[in-house]
Amino acid sequence: IASTTAEAPADLLEEDKPFKRMYHGFRLGYTFVNDVPETSALKSPHLFVIGYELTQRFEGGSWLNVITVQNVSVSGVKQSQFLPSLNGLVGFEIMDQFQVGTGINVFPFDPHEKYIHQVIAVGYTPPAGKMNMPLHFTFIPDTDGNWRVGGTVGVNW
Repeated sequence: IASTTAEAPADLLEEDKPFKRMYHGFRLGYTFVNDVPETSALKSPHLFVIGYELTQRFEGGSWLNVITVQNVSVSGVKQSQFLPSLNGLVGFEIMDQFQVGTGINVFPFDPHEKYIHQVIAVGYTPPAGKMNMPLHFTFIPDTDGNWRVGGTVGVNW
């Protein structure tokens, strides 16, 4: 029985390349909480972070892409706390390696009982063989001065 399916060419034309690419992988990092109230279960403002991230890249065909990022993380483990957070961002990627974005951070165990914040992120994601190694920094501002800042490193595939 002969196959009637033609093989795809090894080199796709630029207009035939996928418009959307998805990347995912784990993250390890650190967060500093500016103001930890004495009534909080946290004993220190320094938090270890572990998480998982999903990124969608909408390729612009040149030097600029649009990205969306979803991240779920857990912090506070070194203080025997389980503090999950969710992030959803939209932004830009420049030359497939530099990212900048903003979005929403949901932190249901905020010591000041403010559970939704803006998150601002910048990052650099160099290739690492068949994977990528993202290095991202985040800033979560607060109008009352209870901001958070952090950084993560990980791998995407």
